Amino acid sequence: MNEDNRKSIEDERSGTERLLGVNHENWGAAELGKYIAEKGFPDYGELFMKNNIDGSIIHLVGNAELKEIGIIRVGDRLKIEQALGSLQRATVRKDTETVLWKGKELLFISCFEKNLRTCCGCNPVEPSLYYLHKTHLQLKTNEYRRCGPILCCYGHSYSIDNVDLSFVNDVDVEGKPPSTCLGLCCCGATKETVILRMKNDMKFLSLKEGDGQELAKRIRNQQKVVGQKMERK
Repeated sequence: MNEDNRKSIEDERSGTERLLGVNHENWGAAELGKYIAEKGFPDYGELFMKNNIDGSIIHLVGNAELKEIGIIRVGDRLKIEQALGSLQRATVRKDTETVLWKGKELLFISCFEKNLRTCCGCNPVEPSLYYLHKTHLQLKTNEYRRCGPILCCYGHSYSIDNVDLSFVNDVDVEGKPPSTCLGLCCCGATKETVILRMKNDMKFLSLKEGDGQELAKRIRNQQKVVGQKMERK
């Protein structure tokens, strides 16, 4: 890779980084037109306003659309596409990184079960962490190195399973209450199991009562949003 190409890639990355904190998806046509003008195309900013192209449809604007609104010169269209590309890449980054909901695996439904399975806390077990993003569900499992209950300062590992929401065919929730004895004597909690059904796989997530239903609802809502974006493309 030559120096010019490397510099171009670095400029694109830095431009995308700067836009991560900007809510350009909410820009009106005037704000987007101003952005185009500031990029060195003051004559074309008005075309975006005249054609009501705003931040919500940036991802739909390509070479053909730019030509249709009146940008004739090929070089100008390519440069404006590049400028819009920074906004589009920032949108993808936000979709990937924004956390809409987070939860923690329910390992034990009662203090009795916790004490039994961890030898009264001498052998702690780490719950998996669940993070719902705009396009995927992240399942993170931490494995900490311990000496009994004491956490070591090295040797920790983790694994991350990213589930693409567009691959999930169905989301179900099953609630299982504790036995009468555990419920009355050991503060037993109801466990909700969220079942993600995909074409060739299934995922089971254990959560406390209420969290499982909330996660299932949010996943279904995001599936609709992802589906609408794919249709617009």
